[in-house]
Amino acid sequence: MSQHFPVLLAILPLCAALLSPLFSYFSKNAGKWLVITSLGAAFLCSVSVLITVLDSGTIHYWMGNWPPPFGIE
Repeated sequence: MSQHFPVLLAILPLCAALLSPLFSYFSKNAGKWLVITSLGAAFLCSVSVLITVLDSGTIHYWMGNWPPPFGIE
């Protein structure tokens, strides 16, 4: 799971921002807590990625397992 932390850094806050109005429709504070929780999880992912980079150097993450000339790295 920790190998997917680089992409989770972008996806967690994005999904929370998109789902926040829906959650707020049902409960006034649910959207707020969703965003706060996702930002906390993104912070923990970023700390884990920082520790990995400091230990082993540059990391490479291929989006969708496509090699870099065709995919996003």
